[in-house]
Amino acid sequence: SIQYIPLISDWLNTININESINITAELFNINSCLYYIDLKFYNNQYHISLEKIVKTENVTGSRILEIDHYENIINYEDLWNNLLKDIHHKIGYDRMMIYQFLEDGSGKVIAEKKISSVESFLNLHYPKNDIPEQAKNLYLKQKRRIFSNVNSKEILLVSKHKDIDLSYFDSRSMSSIHRQYLINTNIESSFSTSIIIDGKLWGLVTCQNNSYKHIDLRDRIYSELLTNCVSKSYSILRSKNRNDY
Repeated sequence: SIQYIPLISDWLNTININESINITAELFNINSCLYYIDLKFYNNQYHISLEKIVKTENVTGSRILEIDHYENIINYEDLWNNLLKDIHHKIGYDRMMIYQFLEDGSGKVIAEKKISSVESFLNLHYPKNDIPEQAKNLYLKQKRRIFSNVNSKEILLVSKHKDIDLSYFDSRSMSSIHRQYLINTNIESSFSTSIIIDGKLWGLVTCQNNSYKHIDLRDRIYSELLTNCVSKSYSILRSKNRNDY
């Protein structure tokens, strides 16, 4: 909102702004309401976003990634199942899947955690064009994406600039095609994190909920960081298996 601009300007005066700056999920108080504020620099522009905090308990405390148990995992299936279990503990979506991109560009659900009332998608295959190349490129840039409510209305962007890159914004809307796909499958909320192996998009942690669900930003970041750690564990395990062979 325009009325917040003076408050944000005052906050900017308190920090050292430079082109390498990257502030994520810093607490920001507006009229006794807590928000997360992000500040990034890319495409020769500074970008600021605000998101209202929905999970206020222990908001100032630190969160530690619990990853020690992954060191003892010796097969891929247990690795991905544990990742789904740990992320589910944080966000509790109805269906959570590991979606792997195969060599021909198609996709396959190789692991799943779900509630009993929803259909299983485990081992289902999807065609190459199920996720367009443009979307795959975006998943490399922004490793976490959320669509809290597929029935919510898009908010028009008002700006003096014609071309604004929203790739790194958590609040960026998803494509109308993906929205319609979710509606057709009776999904009202989705969240995903990217599984990146050797600099390439190997797959996704894909989460779906049958009703509206918004995840607090810190829990989304936690899920992203945990996915990154387990992706590295997968690379280490794969290298070990190749050497043993």
